[in-house]
Amino acid sequence: MSEVVKLSSSPTLAELDDGAISDGGEEEMTHEEQGLREETLLASVRAELVEAQMNDGLEQVRLVIGDQDMSEISDNTIKDVLWDYFFDIEKTIQWAIGS
Repeated sequence: MSEVVKLSSSPTLAELDDGAISDGGEEEMTHEEQGLREETLLASVRAELVEAQMNDGLEQVRLVIGDQDMSEISDNTIKDVLWDYFFDIEKTIQWAIGS
């Protein structure tokens, strides 16, 4: 009968608890660090929402006034007007028609 011999007295990986192996990056964040991280995340989400709202508004305006060749108004100009009118699509369309 063969016998399993443990050659080392070191614990196996399965025997180690989670805190035994660390890369140094698992320290608790301070309240300031956590707050900055949350603010950064919120700013990123807000920026994505504004971009989506801007693209949606541009698409809706383009459906009414036509493409740049037809309307002679650039996408950037429409986006500027959408921004100035707080994404009011109807006002932006009225502006574009009056241009």
